[in-house]
Amino acid sequence: MVKATNQQKHTKNKKYEKRVRVIKFLAILDIIFGALGLILGIFFLFIIRPIDTSIGIGVINEMMTAFGIIFLILSPVFIVLGWGLRNLKNWARIGVMVTFFLLYVSVLILFFYLKKGGFHDIATMLLLTIGVFYVYHYFSQPSTKSIFK
Repeated sequence: MVKATNQQKHTKNKKYEKRVRVIKFLAILDIIFGALGLILGIFFLFIIRPIDTSIGIGVINEMMTAFGIIFLILSPVFIVLGWGLRNLKNWARIGVMVTFFLLYVSVLILFFYLKKGGFHDIATMLLLTIGVFYVYHYFSQPSTKSIFK
């Protein structure tokens, strides 16, 4: 009986350690994507600037400025969430779930706005849906919640 209990503890510790490794890997990815977003934001705002101000180029300038501002606002959020996940903070777990949901909603809006609906778009939406629900499911499981402080 004692042997089985020790084996169960060892199995639970393995699962616990695996979940912690996955969470810390996701945290590192979050920090990397946040850093890349900062670089892209700076790139869009300050480095790429067409000299011609004709109508078409003006629209491109405005789009690049908008993307640069969005990247510069959201990237620090991803870096902070990555730091929180790395330190197993509960607010970071909730923040990741919220950001993935908002990302999903924004892509859905973009998808229906563009109204392409080709196989490639449908497959992309299906993969994104599976990914978002997997992350939400993973972070909302009791065994994962118990890891966070």
